[in-house]
Amino acid sequence: MTGATFLDFAVRSLLIGALSWGLLAGFRLSSWLRNAVLLATAGALLWTLAGVWLPLPGISWLPSASAANPPGAASTLLNLVGTIWLTGLGLVVLGETLAHLNLHQILGKAVPCQTPAWEETLRTAQARLHWPHAVELRFSETLGPCAIGLHRRLILLPHGSEHWPEATRLTVLLHELAHFQRGDLAWQWFVRGLLATQWFNPFAPLLRRLWETDRETACDALAARLAGLEPATYAETLLNLATDSPNVPAVPALAMLPRRQSQLEYRIRALLDPAAPRQGASRIAEIAATATALIFLAACALSHSPQPPRPEVWTPTEIELRLTASPFPDA
Repeated sequence: MTGATFLDFAVRSLLIGALSWGLLAGFRLSSWLRNAVLLATAGALLWTLAGVWLPLPGISWLPSASAANPPGAASTLLNLVGTIWLTGLGLVVLGETLAHLNLHQILGKAVPCQTPAWEETLRTAQARLHWPHAVELRFSETLGPCAIGLHRRLILLPHGSEHWPEATRLTVLLHELAHFQRGDLAWQWFVRGLLATQWFNPFAPLLRRLWETDRETACDALAARLAGLEPATYAETLLNLATDSPNVPAVPALAMLPRRQSQLEYRIRALLDPAAPRQGASRIAEIAATATALIFLAACALSHSPQPPRPEVWTPTEIELRLTASPFPDA
């Protein structure tokens, strides 16, 4: 594992991130096309990361792949690349650990829900989603509404939600239960872990925001349909919740309300006009662009990482001849 290997990993990661983000941000793709691009991006980044340590098969076409062992000061500089990447990864992991500790503190202060109206609404929402698994409701002063937990599933509700109307309670619970049904909590762990290795990549947080917005939009559509609400009514509910609920802290939970206003605006636009095509982008062009992007993502991921040259191996006969050879052949 050399510094040039990490440099090659960084170059390919930047290319993959730029290509994926440009396609997702430049075209209003259908949900299945967006999912295909996101899955292909995750696979390409995983393959690229594995190539740092494993001699994976592939093609060699990136410029960085030819700089396996530069001499002198350049070699020393490249050897620092791996150390810098590992240091940054350690800092990201430290930040994630602190966020989890903060979440545990919030959960420790949360009060179990003993409101009959909420319990009844939870049973109604579970029946509509066909989700029979146990879910616990708690009230929190700092977080909610949000879904938490892979095995012990919790839904945190903000204080003051005891008096929400039935329609709002049902909408919120359908949205949060949809996260459990879709497996979004497990995907969140995977995405956060993968993007932790991409801390240097400016496209990583952009792709993460796109994935989060798509995730919440899918849950919005499912919750609105099962609650029997018109899109405009559901959008109004989102706006009311955004006004009344506390700010969302940076913790690993699937909050119904985003920390960024732009994400909320995108979700509301998707609700009110889900099928509106973006100007200048036909369906054929979108499919062609997606197919081209997937090919280039595969090409980026399958590039060889630079490998150090193999040492020259001498046979016993060659060793004996070199030892017995005269140091002054012309004498």
